[in-house]
Amino acid sequence: NVVRSNHPLGSFAAWGKHAVEITMNHSLSMSFGEESPLRKIYDLDGYVLLIGVGYDSNTSVHLSEVRSGACELIQVGAPIIENGERVWKEFVEMDYESEKFVEIGVEFERKGTVKNGKIGNATCRLMKQRDIVDFGTEWFRKKN
Repeated sequence: NVVRSNHPLGSFAAWGKHAVEITMNHSLSMSFGEESPLRKIYDLDGYVLLIGVGYDSNTSVHLSEVRSGACELIQVGAPIIENGERVWKEFVEMDYESEKFVEIGVEFERKGTVKNGKIGNATCRLMKQRDIVDFGTEWFRKKN
């Protein structure tokens, strides 16, 4: 069965042995941070598979932004269900900047750890999530 986290702006879906573990307790604040499914995938030494998309779609690199403190914190809000009632909840989030992810991806691929292939006409890239997150964290620290 596929399980989905309950975040109103950045929810994750997971399938498999660790699906519940990955999606439960997804923090409202810092939705791609240390209390997110991204951190749990990192801890499980999971993989990222990009199918027909570029590094600008690699959500895992947002964990690098959080760890490096690369982005400004902002106040955001969203409707959520709390005690059976729909309420507006405000929380702290990073002002994420995924436009830098392409440059990070190009530099990361030079390490030679990304496996490239095709599914139909789609270019695919497979990498260890821990490797790209650690690389991205160092990249942001050097650039900021």
